[in-house]
Amino acid sequence: MLLRCGDFLRALAERIDRDWYGPGQVEALTRLRVEHTNLLVALDHGGDPQARLSLAAALVLHWCVGGFLGEGRRQLERALAAAPEPTPARGRALIAAVRVTLTQGELETAERWLAEAEALGEELADPVLSAQASGFRGTSVYYRGGTEEALRRYEVARADLTASGEGRQATSWLLALACVRAYAGDPRAVETGERVIADLEARGERWARAQALMALGYHAWEGGDRDAAKALVRSALESMRGFDDHTMVARMLELLAWSTASGNNHGWAARLLGAADALWKHEGVGGSAFGPRRFEHHARCRKAAVNVLGMAAFRQALAEGARYDSPGRAIEYALDPAHEFASAAGPGMLTRREREVAALVAQGMSNRQIASTLKLSPRTADRHVQNILRKLGFGSRARIASWWSRTQVPAEQ
Repeated sequence: MLLRCGDFLRALAERIDRDWYGPGQVEALTRLRVEHTNLLVALDHGGDPQARLSLAAALVLHWCVGGFLGEGRRQLERALAAAPEPTPARGRALIAAVRVTLTQGELETAERWLAEAEALGEELADPVLSAQASGFRGTSVYYRGGTEEALRRYEVARADLTASGEGRQATSWLLALACVRAYAGDPRAVETGERVIADLEARGERWARAQALMALGYHAWEGGDRDAAKALVRSALESMRGFDDHTMVARMLELLAWSTASGNNHGWAARLLGAADALWKHEGVGGSAFGPRRFEHHARCRKAAVNVLGMAAFRQALAEGARYDSPGRAIEYALDPAHEFASAAGPGMLTRREREVAALVAQGMSNRQIASTLKLSPRTADRHVQNILRKLGFGSRARIASWWSRTQVPAEQ
């Protein structure tokens, strides 16, 4: 019975891996999620160590994209420990373990598995295993800041896999090439990314397409086109509907937060960071995942939001965003314009005096009239109005008045 269960799940996982760049991704992953308990039984109680290795490796997309990174790492480590023989099955499991640990940001552990995979590829004279190991070596190097070596290794992995007749796997390294070019500010990024996206759209593929859209969004943001960046990230999030990929959605939320903070809506940016933090925490992903620049941009966005909102309001915004702690809920939250407006308009972001000033702005008073009414100096009234505009991400007094009339926030709280 357990053998039949394992055979069924392995065949299902291998079919998902084989047909990954196609239209049936969400349905296939949903089916695996339904079978999750059965596959754990098959892995925990299966008698053949080599079959267990094969099953754990074949389920790599279930682990990485289905929301089971921690479980996947546990199962791969146990399977590898139980079957140390230098076999092709071990090679595939090593590559799966590298992928899982790189996604978690566990670079030293990934390095250990990578070194063995590279050596095993040579020992077995397996060009596919060697090409995959070389590609993931590029990813490991990239996460440490080695962009040029990563790009070179991606090119080589793509060429070697194409020569070996592994077109699907070759496409995955073309995608990696397009993404890293975009993150590196390479002028070829847009052309490569759009070519990959067109190819994926023709196949009805959504998950990898979302990766490419996110990368182009980052490229636009780095180039100063905040509106294009936000539009591309929102398209990427739309493509991720139905997937349970915590890390991918968290990366998109982070980028949307950075773009939003660039437009001075720091309250919404903080809420997006809170949702992203909840997704990172779910998968146990460390700060070194996806390269040092992610941590740098995160820290810069956080600092800017704290400076504008104050620590208390910032923490309140983080906590509100953290309630959206699943990919599906986080996507709905991020794509709902009402939430963005409400976040920009949160009354808790303003001090008591700023709320009084906002109420008077809504009545049509000038800064000088506000100063007289509240017995302030004109300079102090000016400063309060500017603080309100900056905190709420508004560009005019009319936006303050519209916000106040819609929210009907009392001047005293």
